[in-house]
Amino acid sequence: MLHRCLARLALLTIMALLATSGLMAEETIRVNFQAASAPTPAGWHADTGAAFGERSGGLSYGWNSDISSTARQRNSSRSPDVQHDTLVHLQQSVQPNAVWEIAVPVGRYRVTVLAGDPSHTDSDYRLAVEGVLVVDHKPSSNARWAEGTAEVTVVDGLLTIGSAAGGQNNKINSVVIEPLPLVMDGERVGPFRWARKLAGDLDNLNPSHIAADGTVENAHLVDESVIRLTGWTSANQAGGRSWSANTLIADPGSQWSVGLRGWENSEALDTGEGWIRVARMAQDAHLRLGYMGANRGPHDAVHGESAGFDGPVSEDAMVVALSFRRHIGSGNSSWQSGYYSGNPLQWGLWQIPAGQSLGQAQQDQANRLASLDILSEITPDQPFNLELSLGEAGSWQIAVDLNGDGSVDVDLHSDQENAQPTTLDVDASGGLIVTAAPAGGTGAGRVGITSLDLHFRPGAGPTESLRDRRPIHLEPTHASRVSPALVSGRAWDEERSLSITPADSLDRFASGRFLSRVPLNAATPESTSFTATQAGQPATVVTGSIQWIPTVIADGGHYTIRRGESLLLVADSGYAEGSTVTLDPYGDGSQLHILADDEPLAVAYNQLGTYQAQVWASADDEAPLASITVEVVEFALPDYLPSQVDFTRDLLLDSAHLDAAAITLAPGADEPLEIGDHVAGSGGSALATTLRATANNEPILEASLATSDGPLLLDSAPVATFDLRSLTGSVIPVRHRYPDGSLVLEGTMHMAPMRPDLDIRLQIFRTGASFADGGLSLTIPSNDFQADEEGSGGTYTYDIQRSAGTPGGPCHTRSVWHGEWRVGR
Repeated sequence: MLHRCLARLALLTIMALLATSGLMAEETIRVNFQAASAPTPAGWHADTGAAFGERSGGLSYGWNSDISSTARQRNSSRSPDVQHDTLVHLQQSVQPNAVWEIAVPVGRYRVTVLAGDPSHTDSDYRLAVEGVLVVDHKPSSNARWAEGTAEVTVVDGLLTIGSAAGGQNNKINSVVIEPLPLVMDGERVGPFRWARKLAGDLDNLNPSHIAADGTVENAHLVDESVIRLTGWTSANQAGGRSWSANTLIADPGSQWSVGLRGWENSEALDTGEGWIRVARMAQDAHLRLGYMGANRGPHDAVHGESAGFDGPVSEDAMVVALSFRRHIGSGNSSWQSGYYSGNPLQWGLWQIPAGQSLGQAQQDQANRLASLDILSEITPDQPFNLELSLGEAGSWQIAVDLNGDGSVDVDLHSDQENAQPTTLDVDASGGLIVTAAPAGGTGAGRVGITSLDLHFRPGAGPTESLRDRRPIHLEPTHASRVSPALVSGRAWDEERSLSITPADSLDRFASGRFLSRVPLNAATPESTSFTATQAGQPATVVTGSIQWIPTVIADGGHYTIRRGESLLLVADSGYAEGSTVTLDPYGDGSQLHILADDEPLAVAYNQLGTYQAQVWASADDEAPLASITVEVVEFALPDYLPSQVDFTRDLLLDSAHLDAAAITLAPGADEPLEIGDHVAGSGGSALATTLRATANNEPILEASLATSDGPLLLDSAPVATFDLRSLTGSVIPVRHRYPDGSLVLEGTMHMAPMRPDLDIRLQIFRTGASFADGGLSLTIPSNDFQADEEGSGGTYTYDIQRSAGTPGGPCHTRSVWHGEWRVGR
C-alpha cells in the first residue's frame, strides 16, 4: 500500500491502490474505535489510533498520524455495548486535527458515525464525512451519544472522516460504511432526472481502457444544493475517443440557477498491480444549460447523446455554453472564449437549429445570441451561478451571480447591445436541461475520472427590474485588541462608490483594495457589527463583525498602540471574587475607576508617551496588584512580516493620523531588502507597497515621515525572512516507476528558520517538456513542518504518485522534476 501523503487538499488527489484494498462493492465495513486492550465486537474491525496502513481483512485504513495514545475504553456501566464504551479523540494535543481515512473503491456510500463518551460531556461533537456534516451534537448527562448518517460519493479512493468547523473535544466511537448502487437511467437526483451520455453497454467496452469499478458516469446528491457528478474520458474503443457527460433534466415549470465547481481530474492507470488514481491539474470541463423544443411535455431522461446538447438536437434549442480551461504547469483556470484546436468551444448563448449539434451551430456566428463577457471579471475557479429564463417572441434573460452568494449581480437580456432574441421556436415547456462534461480523452488508452460539483438553487424567473451591481470581498477580521479595528477587502469595481459604517476612515486603491478603521463597541465587546455598501442597481451590502479582545492587566506585558487607539482594560486580578478594584489607566492618578474585578473599561490613549496602567485593591494601598506598560506611538509597522527570500509580497498599512503620502518605507542601512513604489490611498491615511528580501538575515524595514527638517524615523521592524528549498536539489527522486511510466515521487522540503501560520504551495513540473499531464500543486501549512533537532529549521517529506505522460511520448523517459514554491498568509 502506498504511503498516504498527510497534506491532502482539494487541488491534489492522493491515489489509493483500490484493487489491493480487499473491499468489494457489495460489502459493508464496520470499524470500532477503541483502545488496543479492549475486546473487538464480533463482525467489527478495530481501529486503535494507528497511522494509515494495511489492516487485517485486506483493508487499509488509519489516521494522518499515530494517535493511539488518545484511544480509550471507559468500562462504564452507562455504556450499552462495547461500541459505546470505546472511543478515539480527534482534537488532542498529540494531533489537534486528526483525520481518519479508509481505502474504498470509487462510488457512493451510506456512512453512519457514532460519537460520544459515557464518562464526560465536555464536548461539541461535529464530525464530517467527505466534507458532509454527519454528527452535530452537544452532549449532556441525558444524551451522551449521537449517531448520524450521510450518503457521500468517494472519487479519490479514500473515504475521509474528520472534525467539522465548530467541533470541540471531538471523539468517535464507531463507523459503518455501506456501499450504495449507482444511479439508474431516469432516476431522480434532487429536483432533476438523470441520464448519462454514453448509452452503450459498459460490459462491451474495452476493459483495458476504462475504470474497472464501473463508476464512469454517476450523479449523487451531496446536500440540498449540490449534486456531485463523476465522468470519464478515454480511448474506450480501438483507435477511438469518448466524451462522457451527465445530463440533468428539470420538471417543466421549475426555474433553476446553476453553477459548476470543483472540476479536478484524476487519471486512472492499470499498472498490472491494480488500478491507481493520480492527480491531473491540466483538465478542461464544459457546462451547458438551456431549453429544447416548444409547446411540448417533459423531456425523456434516457441514456445517450439525445438527452443533452452533445449530439444533434431533435428540436430547436437555446443553450448557454461555457468551457473551462485548466492550464498546464500553473494550474490556473480561464474561460474558453474563442476557438480551441479548430473547435468552436466559445462561451455565450447560442441557438441550435433542429438537426444540428452545438458545435455545428457555433460555426455560424448568426446563431450566437450573446457573449458572456461579464464572466471575464472572474475565473472558472470562483463560485458563480447562472439562470436562463425565456420570454415571449424569442426574448431571454440570464441572471448572473458572480460570487455564488445567492444574490444576482447582473441581468443580461436580449434587448441589450450586442445581443438578440432567438429566431427559433424554443420555450421552457420541456424543462431546463443541464449537461456537465469533462474534457475529451487522449486517445492513448488511459481514462480520466473527473469530479464535477453542480450547485443549484431555485430561480426567480425574468424580472423587469434589471440588476447591475458587483460583489464586495471582505478579508476575515474576527478580533482586534485595539479600537478602531482595521478592516480590509476588495471592491469589485473601484469606479463605484463605497462606504463602511461605522468607520473612522476609508482608503481605496486602484487595484480595488480598501482599508478602513472601524470603532468597536465597549458595551458589546464580544461583537461589533459593521456594514460595507457599494453603489449599484441595487446597492451591494455586506456585513461583518469584530470581537474586541480585552487586555488583562493581571497578565502583565508591554503593548504598543498608536495615538488615538483604545484598549479594553480588565483587571482580572483574582483579588476577591465579587469585590471591586481601582483601575488607574494612565498610572498618574489623573483618572481612577472603581470597577468590579472582571468589569471591562474602554480607555483611549490620545497622547504620545509611555503609561503604566495599574490595578489597586484600593486607592490608598502602597503598591498595585498588577500593571501593564502601554506605549503610544504615532505609527507602527506590523509585528510579524513573514517573507520568503527572493519573492515579492504585498503590504497594506494604515498611517492613522499621518499623511500617507509623506511616509516612506525603506530598508535599513545596507539591508538586503527591495521596496516597491508607494501608493497612497484615496483618503490619505493608508498606503500600499511591496517588499522583497534578497537574503535570509531578517533585514530591517524602516518607516520615515518627511518633515521640513528631513526624514523622521517613525518605526522599524524586522522582516521575518526564510528560505524554502528541496533537500534533493532541483531533481526530485523517483521512488518507484510502474511499467506504463507512472512514477512515485518523494522528496523533502526544508524551511529555515521556521515561520508559523503560513500556507506554502508546492508546485512540481516536468523540466523542458510540454506534456498533457500538467503539474502538481500541494498546499502545506507551515505548522506541519517538523523542527530540526538543532532548531535551525524544519522539514516536510512528501510522497506523491504521478503519471509520467503518454507512454512513448517526449516525456516518457524523463524523470527530472523541479519544485517551485509560493507562500501566502
